[in-house]
Amino acid sequence: MQKKQTTIIPPSTIIKNRYRVTQKIGQGSFGETYAAVDITTNESVAIKVERIDDKKMVLKQEVIAIKSLQLLACPYVVHYINSGRQDYFNFLVMERLGENLAELRKNRPTQVFSMCTSLRLGIQMIESLEGIHKLGYIHRDVKPSNFVMGHKSDPRKRRRAYLIDFGLARKFRSDTGEIRPPRKNAGFRGTARYASIASHYKRELGRVDDLWSVLYAVIEFLKGHLPWMKMKEKDMIGQVKERETNPNLCKDLPSEFVVFMEHLQKLEYADEPDYNLLKGLLLQIYVREGYNDEIPYDWQQVAAASPIPQQTHVSTDDVPNATSQRNTSTMENFSSSMRNSNASMTQLGRNNSDVKPSRHSLPANYNRAGTQVAEEVVPPVKPRDKKAKNCKSCTIM
Repeated sequence: MQKKQTTIIPPSTIIKNRYRVTQKIGQGSFGETYAAVDITTNESVAIKVERIDDKKMVLKQEVIAIKSLQLLACPYVVHYINSGRQDYFNFLVMERLGENLAELRKNRPTQVFSMCTSLRLGIQMIESLEGIHKLGYIHRDVKPSNFVMGHKSDPRKRRRAYLIDFGLARKFRSDTGEIRPPRKNAGFRGTARYASIASHYKRELGRVDDLWSVLYAVIEFLKGHLPWMKMKEKDMIGQVKERETNPNLCKDLPSEFVVFMEHLQKLEYADEPDYNLLKGLLLQIYVREGYNDEIPYDWQQVAAASPIPQQTHVSTDDVPNATSQRNTSTMENFSSSMRNSNASMTQLGRNNSDVKPSRHSLPANYNRAGTQVAEEVVPPVKPRDKKAKNCKSCTIM
């Protein structure tokens, strides 16, 4: 027998004499989201609501996080408009954005994204998280449904993915800027399919855990599944995830994904991820495969998803120097152009190819476009220099 669908507020409800609810567009563990119209401006908005008698009310925390990030000018976070309480529910009014990445993937005939689309989204997801991490927050519920594309009617935003749902967000730094000490039992946080292994062990989550969720999400974009996706029980998912989180998880994917995973495996709770390295790995595939910015996203075209490129052998030493002054400037230019929905990843790749050789430069058997020209056995990945963790990362503000 199916559960009867209920809604917290009915259509046509007027909130604070200003917002008229039109329809329900989403539901999660902690509330519901509705489409609405601002009566005073005739603009479309989204309103998230929760009942005031819910045992787990998280909207207050979400409002605090979004307002703080907005005051600090974080560009890749949904825009806050209003919030408050009416009758029996709390509400949060935000800008109306487009479809989330989970919906967009499931609407594909094959339920996968092409490599080109997956790489673009992966880079944007990393950049969004880098932005909130630099402002002292971790998200703790990173998943495709919590990234939404800008509304299709807005040419400035429709090619950009925005991070939403900060109900589980937490400040990992104290007021003095120090990293907060980890709690012994922090409880499970996140969504089981995408949560890091640390979350299954109820450990304190750090910046690295948000990025584990990005890796799992991008692999799902490309393959359409994860080994544990049909399981329901959290403990069982955690066991399978721990067993399967190894290079085999990246089977049939470019070797950069293994290097991505190996970097995350080296990080502890308090460590800062090398965001430039992770973005550079995905960018390297993008350039090598000859993708360009004229190619539309999968949902903007009817053609089938492109095949996954053949594997190449890379290590962290193969990635263009993401920490050099030249490349940092290039990544800043990339971030700026993405904010204007006119990003040029191919141009970024060309600029990277001009960087002088360094410990992260392409090996001799790669040409300047990043294409492998001869087979070569690459030795195992060397442990990264501890000093590299403190490298200058690109600024997206």
